[in-house]
Amino acid sequence: MAIYYYAIMLGISILLTVVYAFIFHKHFDPNITIMVILIPIINLAFVFMALAKTPEEAIIPLKISYLGGCYVLLSTLFLIINTCGIKTKTWMKAVFFVISTAVYVTALTIGYSNIFITASCTPFSMSSSGFIT
Repeated sequence: MAIYYYAIMLGISILLTVVYAFIFHKHFDPNITIMVILIPIINLAFVFMALAKTPEEAIIPLKISYLGGCYVLLSTLFLIINTCGIKTKTWMKAVFFVISTAVYVTALTIGYSNIFITASCTPFSMSSSGFIT
């Protein structure tokens, strides 16, 4: 059932990307363009994860889906900063970008190393019922 949801979201995101390409103007915030480009890629990764038969098949789409967690959120932050008219230095944006890239690089180690899994663990543990205890 999830595959249908992901496929519909992929179709909608591709359709909206095509619409955006036709209405694109140079005065649009570049962060919107980055999000419009990344979202269909991320949705495609979700479709491939839903189609995966084994965990090994799902690793590459999982790595691609982490683009959203790293760069779509960063683009959203920059979009909000620009919309609010908050002045930021170029070096501050570079630091945010480097931090996001470092997080994404750790996500790319999934399947080879436990760096990402260890770094993203919480002090809570899951009980047998599936709830955090």
